[in-house]
Amino acid sequence: MHRIGMAALRTPGLGKILGRLFPQAAPHLLWSLAAARKAKEIAPEVVEAPEHGGDGFFWSLRQGSRLVIKLHGPMALCDRHNGQQLRPRDLRLLSWLERTSVRRAGRVVSLNRYLGELGMRGWRLQKEPEVVPCPVDVERYRPADSPGSGGNGRSGTILFVGRLEERKGIDVLLRAFREVAPKYTGWNLRLVGAGERCVWTGKGKLGENGNIEMVGRLEGAELDQAYRQADVVVVPSRWENSPAVCLEAMAQGCALVASRCGGIPEMVSDGVEGILVEPGSATELASALQRLMESPALRAEMGLAGRARAEA
Repeated sequence: MHRIGMAALRTPGLGKILGRLFPQAAPHLLWSLAAARKAKEIAPEVVEAPEHGGDGFFWSLRQGSRLVIKLHGPMALCDRHNGQQLRPRDLRLLSWLERTSVRRAGRVVSLNRYLGELGMRGWRLQKEPEVVPCPVDVERYRPADSPGSGGNGRSGTILFVGRLEERKGIDVLLRAFREVAPKYTGWNLRLVGAGERCVWTGKGKLGENGNIEMVGRLEGAELDQAYRQADVVVVPSRWENSPAVCLEAMAQGCALVASRCGGIPEMVSDGVEGILVEPGSATELASALQRLMESPALRAEMGLAGRARAEA
């Protein structure tokens, strides 16, 4: 495995110019160039890259026939669900990088059927992409002997893992938790992920509720421990491609509440491994959380089903 950081790109002059012209797109463009240089150095038989952000753009110009693009979702779609934070000029460049790398690639595959259909329409692909889902390490994520708090509904932990941003539905989750928190005072919401420390929700900031814990980003053993300590994992996104958190939660044997959007319904069957809710609905999310908070038996049943699906 070769980890490529921005230090791999030794063209500071180019970086400054691109940074002035395209401050939001420049990091993607520079990373693509650094990755292509590293690929040339190690001479792999095949390079796989996501279309998102045009990561494979420069390699597609050099060795398009040896490039496999894996569809993760176009930048424009992510930005639309994230409050349109990208400048139009930067977004146009990123979309062009994505389109070029997809069309020059020797092969295009997809994380799921949803993204494949999206790619057929958006990129006008002549052939439907083969679905190659992301794997999960079932040896790493193993159900604990006593998952979560092992509680009877009076106490427990709801876990969110992801960036604290609009697309991930963090504001919806906070509103939903405010609905259930007064009745379930023994339950806490644990937020794991990077993002702004103060997340506005329309009524106040993140830290107003003492039952909400903002942990920051976790990796490796610390993230594994967070899953083991969780009773319910929640994925309240407004849009998703094929979120790893669903796979990790199921492999850990943890019940899920997730949005019915993007590729999630292909990963989680409603009422089996978890409960699916309408994206953006705090009321529906609160109701689903309450069902699982009140029923250790239902959590255990869905956790077992999730583990079985992860192992399949």
